Amino acid sequence: MNVLEAFNDVKQPLPFVHKMEVAERPFESANTVADSGVIVKREDKSPIRISEYIPNYTPAADSSSTLSGSVKIEEEIRSNEPIANNIDVPMDEILANSKKCIHRPMVVVRPVPKLENDFDEDPLKRNSVLLPIFKELSVLDRFNCALVCKKWYYVSMTSELNDRLDFTEANITSTLRKFVVTRQPKVLILDWCNVHREDLSWILCRTPRIQALSLQGCSWAAVSCLRSCICPGLTSLNLSFVPSMDDVGLMHIMSAPLDHRPGLGNRDLTCRLSGLRTLKLANSKITDNGLRAIVRILSNLSILDLSQCHMITDVGIEILTQIHSLSTLQLTKCAGITEHSLKVLAKCKNLTYLDVRHTKLSKTAVNKFAAARNGFKVLDTRLIVKKLDKS
Repeated sequence: MNVLEAFNDVKQPLPFVHKMEVAERPFESANTVADSGVIVKREDKSPIRISEYIPNYTPAADSSSTLSGSVKIEEEIRSNEPIANNIDVPMDEILANSKKCIHRPMVVVRPVPKLENDFDEDPLKRNSVLLPIFKELSVLDRFNCALVCKKWYYVSMTSELNDRLDFTEANITSTLRKFVVTRQPKVLILDWCNVHREDLSWILCRTPRIQALSLQGCSWAAVSCLRSCICPGLTSLNLSFVPSMDDVGLMHIMSAPLDHRPGLGNRDLTCRLSGLRTLKLANSKITDNGLRAIVRILSNLSILDLSQCHMITDVGIEILTQIHSLSTLQLTKCAGITEHSLKVLAKCKNLTYLDVRHTKLSKTAVNKFAAARNGFKVLDTRLIVKKLDKS
């Protein structure tokens, strides 16, 4: 017999509900609930709805103290108020088996408040202890130290430590990219790093404070992203030992950007590297034509490194004399230059450092060049340096 038939056969008031025989309880188990002598079968993961099995019943005034557990639960459901001493079927069990989804309240998640003892120290006093230690660590070590605690993290964010970040031969990951962007360095060194074009572009467009960038030994694909309007206004660039760096590649990065940001007028239509004052192109394949492009675009250049550029001749050196602000010129292992280059370099009035070691120039010609210029001396037979004024 089912439950509804059991209630329909009830002829007496609810306190005298006819109880099922033991033989009629084949499904009484952990999935059944005993409720005042009536066995209610519970389906798998289904809620208990007692109101479906309890008829409308109003107890007499003299029987209020003898209410069964089912009537108590029904009153609790209808009145939405808990009734004391309801131990027959716990309400937690009913709610636990309910199919109704109860969501967490949508509230604002606020950060954990600072502890009073955590930052009561004077920041200058705290930095005076940890800052000298952090200066002796490498960038990767400071990156790991920043994960120790809040105090170490705040010390690692000091501008004295982050103005120059050196990641030589490091593996550039997404975590290191965020590390660079959060610290906004002025000098970024990525020498001999396996950095991809996408990674370098992501960093450059988010670090406008970078003034000096070193990509020594990086791939040409990464270097080519410098021809973009997102490139910061660099004053120093090191492209030494970059594979496939020739006249075409040099003219490519010194040309106008391929992309454009709307709303900035003609600002993005000019070369982003025109403000360079230091350029290093050691061991590259540039020729005199490349030097002609440098003179045309980088008119404010002060330091130029052309070491091991074997394809440069005296013609290219004579072209460089058009840069009046040139003060440092490195021509180490430039086999294509002769003593004629020294004669034309005499026109550079601001030249204070000339390195012509491991070239075909004779010692006599080098000494004669230094003697003709007041205040110069020769070091290591072919390194011409202007003497510093001690006063």
